[in-house]
Amino acid sequence: MALVAPRISASRNVVYECNATRLGMLTPSSNSVLEPVTCAMLAGTPDISAHFSRFRVTEIALDAQALDQFDPSRMLPAVDLLADAEVDANGLERHLGQLAWKFERDSEPL
Repeated sequence: MALVAPRISASRNVVYECNATRLGMLTPSSNSVLEPVTCAMLAGTPDISAHFSRFRVTEIALDAQALDQFDPSRMLPAVDLLADAEVDANGLERHLGQLAWKFERDSEPL
């Protein structure tokens, strides 16, 4: 990955360009494996760089209070921070509790 001359981004940050696709990863704050696993997965791909942002999650359970941590309104500030990095794609790392809630909610009528 070769760096080129800096430029000013739309958000007025100085950006040093590299010829890489920027992958944004959104993850719960209690996840302790995402960064090392993602970096290990991308080790052989110098054309992809990983960028991380977190939203607060302190309890994994299926009760309403725990599931409320995954409300989209709680995740949006972390998504906004990834937008500052001008990532090319976003990924969402999910906990099992969130997936169970999603499947339950997907089966509910609108």
